[in-house]
Amino acid sequence: VHQLANGNILLLDNEGYKYSTDPDRRSTSRAVEFELDHEAKTATKVWEFAPDHDFEMYCCGDVHQLDNGNRLITFGGYSADGWDGNLIVEATLAGETNGWLEVQQDDR
Repeated sequence: VHQLANGNILLLDNEGYKYSTDPDRRSTSRAVEFELDHEAKTATKVWEFAPDHDFEMYCCGDVHQLDNGNRLITFGGYSADGWDGNLIVEATLAGETNGWLEVQQDDR
């Protein structure tokens, strides 16, 4: 979890790695920013990024705000569509992908 200059918090939510018996449940991990209201004791989601397809991140990962305002997100232990490895994404504040790198796991 990182606190931004504006007081918001930026974090990687590994919600995706949960076991579920519901076959219709969408499983995903995401980067998310929350605005905190300490008096009301609430957190309001103000930004979110998740890849377009269902996947699970079964370990590791982080999100950082870059100097240009974009976010660099690392999804470690990434698994989707029969593919395992790591995913590094630069996402804009509009939720668009500015860069994407997949590093496949070596099964040796």
